[in-house]
Amino acid sequence: MTNLQRVICAFILACCCWSGCSIEMMLFPIFEPEPLDPPPVALGSFTVIERRIEFDDLGDGMPGGITIFEPEDADGARPAMVWLLGVNNRAHYHQSLHEHLASFGYVVAVPDTRDISFADTEYHQRNTLNGNRTFDRLVAGALGVDIDAARVALGGYSAGGSLAAFAAARAPTTAALVMWAPAPAPIWQGLAPNELLPQVTASTLFLLAELDDVTPADEWPAEMMMRMSAAEQSTQTIDDGVHLFLQQPSGVDDRSPPTSITRREQMGIAIEATRVFLDERL
Repeated sequence: MTNLQRVICAFILACCCWSGCSIEMMLFPIFEPEPLDPPPVALGSFTVIERRIEFDDLGDGMPGGITIFEPEDADGARPAMVWLLGVNNRAHYHQSLHEHLASFGYVVAVPDTRDISFADTEYHQRNTLNGNRTFDRLVAGALGVDIDAARVALGGYSAGGSLAAFAAARAPTTAALVMWAPAPAPIWQGLAPNELLPQVTASTLFLLAELDDVTPADEWPAEMMMRMSAAEQSTQTIDDGVHLFLQQPSGVDDRSPPTSITRREQMGIAIEATRVFLDERL
């Protein structure tokens, strides 16, 4: 069964659901944490602190929070990354990535994603605004940590990877951009990608999965590369990688094609590649 067929089947099932059942939650369920213990890649020397800050206005006019991962007792202004989440994702979907980077001296700020609503005509726009506001707060020191404003990156996974690119277009000081399997949307609610992508100038890493049937490399990622012609680009493709092994929860693994790689192996490759890229650029 193709990915499109899976979506259609899920949609039909959702439509047959009893009153009050959310079509969006059927397609994009939310999962509890699934820690990768031990970590898929060795940690650095810093102890990691995880905390949250709540705001009355996360950036789109609505309340929300930012989850922060930071190195304890790190001297001097720190390099940082704002990580934008995929559809209905949570910060713990990439817990190992955030902890790994913080253990090597980075600060990672993860704004809450808004749960998807097909009726919300500004859905993607609002998540992008929240990413940009988090970027600005981080640079301004409003998140309680000393940041080097010249060393702040944006990143994200799946739809969040694409949103990170849109946010980078609006933040010309973005030092680097990391996208794990950036995914398209049937309709970009509130955004005009063809206008935004050419404005991206940050050094960019496309981290792709060979067997990705959600966002094949020769489709949306290739279109992004073409439109982001002003950005220095690098690509790394994980052999036998699949889209859903770039997140920690396993609840929808039945949607993945067969593969010889494990989630731990794929996450380890992705995390290491991300840190190496950021070390070189930041």
